Amino acid sequence: NSQTALQKKNDSLTQLKKQIDFQQEQIKQLQKDRIMFVRQEREYLRKGQTPPAHLKTMLENNQKNLISQKENIQSLQSRYRNLEAEYDKIIARLKALE
Repeated sequence: NSQTALQKKNDSLTQLKKQIDFQQEQIKQLQKDRIMFVRQEREYLRKGQTPPAHLKTMLENNQKNLISQKENIQSLQSRYRNLEAEYDKIIARLKALE
């Protein structure tokens, strides 16, 4: 019945929301890491030194990971909206039959 479908909808959306929240926390950590890497890079430059290659690599990897996480979040948000719409259709049909 529609109550069962509503419960399944809520369970599914809760799981997706948890995934989105986790990805957002990952982005926050990556942004904190980026700030630290940029500060290190600036410190080398301030001293007139060339930043080490590994620091440049870490900054590049951090940027790639940030982009990837943002894409993951967009994908999850799209799945959330699609799933919500699909369940809403199902629930409306079930309520019409009740």
